[in-house]
Amino acid sequence: MALAVATLAVSALAVVVGLFARGWWRSTGGSYAPSHVLATSTISPQSSLFGDLLTAEVAVAIDPRRVDPETVRLDPRFGPFTIRWQRADVERNVGRATILHFRYGIECVVAACVPLLGKRAGSDSIQTKAVELPPARLSARSRSGTTLIKLVAWPPLTVHSRLTADEIGFSTPRVAPWFRPPSPSWRLNPDLVGGLSLSVAVLLLLGSAVLVTSVAADDTKLLRLRRLPRLSPVERALRLAEHAAANGEIDEERKALERLAEELARTSRTDLAERARFLAWSERDPASNGLSSLAETLRSNGAS
Repeated sequence: MALAVATLAVSALAVVVGLFARGWWRSTGGSYAPSHVLATSTISPQSSLFGDLLTAEVAVAIDPRRVDPETVRLDPRFGPFTIRWQRADVERNVGRATILHFRYGIECVVAACVPLLGKRAGSDSIQTKAVELPPARLSARSRSGTTLIKLVAWPPLTVHSRLTADEIGFSTPRVAPWFRPPSPSWRLNPDLVGGLSLSVAVLLLLGSAVLVTSVAADDTKLLRLRRLPRLSPVERALRLAEHAAANGEIDEERKALERLAEELARTSRTDLAERARFLAWSERDPASNGLSSLAETLRSNGAS
């Protein structure tokens, strides 16, 4: 009986010492710390619809006495998923361990995500397939300076289409493998039609060029663009007026006479300037109202 009581007392003492030694009353989780880097990954939800936002998380447990928590890095590759948000949290004093949480919000809404969906299997059902994302690369540095690298695999997930099997069937028509389309035929040879069209276009271009050239050659107004070299300003204005009068261009004749009047006034020949201005703005045609007489007077007196 005494032996049994002693055994029970020793057992109770061992339990009490174990609980207090592991820090149970402080809710610190005891004195456990992993001997090497531990990592677990989750994706939620693992079954989703196309375009849903998923949460991917990696929990890394380390012993801070062996591994520096500040050097722990996670390099995930979620392609073709896109990272919409990310967050990293550190949970310290879990016993003697430190747990780092890496969380990512991922979404897949591009064309490369379509092959991840299920495929048709019959007329009224869709067969889904598991999607495995590339493993994430976990790296850390130990207190001794050694670089630690670990690959963290993601759990498989499934992405379901938002369309029914009938909707998918109508959107992707297929041709029977034995079908062969007939060879194309034309009433007119396309090469012949193209050659004739090009020839007609070239002829029309040449014809328009000929018409423009002929019109430009017959336009007597182009003569006014020619400069009259070695002429005084008075003689140049007088010749322009005579040229306009000879071609029946009354407006141009009046402009030339007004210019003649200005040139005469600039040389202090006021009487001749007034005479030229009178002809320029007379009611009748200046040519029939004394242009030739004015030209004769100017040239006979050497005024030009």
